[in-house]
Amino acid sequence: EPTPDAATVARQRGIEIIGESADEDFSAYRGRFGAIVLMDVIEHLHRPRDVLRELKTLLAPRGLLILFTGDACTWPVRISLPYHWYMKFPIHLVQLGERHMRWLERDLGLERCAWRTVAHAPGSWMDRLQTEGRCIASVMWERFLRHHAATRWLAKCPGFRGVSAYTEPAFWPILRDHFWCLLRPIPA
Repeated sequence: EPTPDAATVARQRGIEIIGESADEDFSAYRGRFGAIVLMDVIEHLHRPRDVLRELKTLLAPRGLLILFTGDACTWPVRISLPYHWYMKFPIHLVQLGERHMRWLERDLGLERCAWRTVAHAPGSWMDRLQTEGRCIASVMWERFLRHHAATRWLAKCPGFRGVSAYTEPAFWPILRDHFWCLLRPIPA
C-alpha cells in the first residue's frame, strides 16, 4: 500500500501490509497466497504485465488473481473516447479490456476462471437504458454538435437538454464499463 494513511487504517483493522509498492522484492512470500486482489489497482501500474508475472509467483497452488478495473473495450468507453469519465484521470496509466486480458493470460500462463462486465452502482434496466441514452447524447454533442450551427435548437431537444452544459465527461456509475475477472496459473 503506497498511501501512508491507507496503510495505517489497514493496520488498525488487523491487515498486515507487506510492502508499499508492487516493485518491491516479495520473494519471501512465494507460493503463500490463496488469492491476490487488485481492485482498482492495475490501471495505476507502470508495468502491469511485470507486476502480474510477479504476483503469479506469490500464489499458492490453485490460487487466484482477482482483478477489478475499467473495461476499455465496452461500448460506452469505445464510443466516448477521449471523453469517457474513467479515462480522464491522469493517474490511470493503463486501460485494459477483454482483448488485453486474453493476451496477458496467454503471455503469463494464466487461465480465466470467470469474467463479468459490471457497473459501479446498481440500477434498474430502465435507469440503465436512460443513462445509455444520455451517454450517447453526450458523445454526439462532444464529437459532432458542439460547434454546429443548430446547437441552440438541439440543446433544447429531449435527450440533449443539459448535455451542452457538460464541461467534462459525465460520471455514469450504472453503465457497465468495468470488469472483474478471476485468473489462475496454468499448472506446469
